[in-house]
Amino acid sequence: VQTPIAADKTDGIEVNVTETKDESVTFTLTPKEESAYYSYMVMQADEPTEVDADNLYKGAYKGGEGVVKIGSFKWTAKETSSTVTVSKLLPNTSYQIYAVAGSPMGIVGEVVVKSVTTSDGVNPVLTGSGYEDTVLQLSFSEAVTLAEGTATLRYFARQKAGINEDVAEGTYTVPADSISCEGKVVTFTFAGEVPAGAYYTLDYPAGMFVDSANNPVAELKSGFS
Repeated sequence: VQTPIAADKTDGIEVNVTETKDESVTFTLTPKEESAYYSYMVMQADEPTEVDADNLYKGAYKGGEGVVKIGSFKWTAKETSSTVTVSKLLPNTSYQIYAVAGSPMGIVGEVVVKSVTTSDGVNPVLTGSGYEDTVLQLSFSEAVTLAEGTATLRYFARQKAGINEDVAEGTYTVPADSISCEGKVVTFTFAGEVPAGAYYTLDYPAGMFVDSANNPVAELKSGFS
């Protein structure tokens, strides 16, 4: 068994995040001393996980679950560090940056990990709607949760009884327990509160729904014509 002498080993690598945006992260990789090559991997994950140094060095994690980018650089006296920008990421999402360096003799050092969370400066927007009887669903550009505010239904119906016609109209305040949020979809249920055959619209104030970074949804104002 041969044990490498100290001069054959690498002193590791530094990972410095220099810019974080909604959909990208920029970081610098700097081996602490002369190296042969150094490699990195970016994964979408809330917490770091164990990564094999040799496999990371060789780029063997390509195509793995959660992996968004991998890469490798050759160390030279003129290029002692490298800057990497990873794009097309998700806002307000945690990513793990793994890096490792190999000594001039090719001996791989320990894995260094850096956790980073993308920012989220974008407000969620309404992208679509659908309904069936007394269930209304709204879709948004990202996942939202119920915050503060009151949603109001306004309804209008013409109802015939024999030769007579009655007009039914009014408003209904949707209670919070009749509103559910599942990811990007918000469901309103109001069974028994609106006359059969009625047309209805929905209003809610700005900030009634927010994303995970507390960015508010804009006010919704509807009306009849």
